[in-house]
Amino acid sequence: MYTPLDAKSNNGVKVVCEAPDNALKTPVIYPVAQLNNTKHPDAAKAFMDFLQTKEAKDVFVEYGFTIHENK
Repeated sequence: MYTPLDAKSNNGVKVVCEAPDNALKTPVIYPVAQLNNTKHPDAAKAFMDFLQTKEAKDVFVEYGFTIHENK
């Protein structure tokens, strides 16, 4: 069963129903991108690079996310 992450990370929320793992026709994906006009391109690149590390991916998995590798 799938427990929404918002509920999983919030002790004040009571889960009253869960959806089966295959309930959605398409997965929910949270994309990330660096803006072209950022005032801090080096920091933005460092953050984007960090998100691809095993350390960052392990944190996402710990909070219930599934990692989809770029192809």
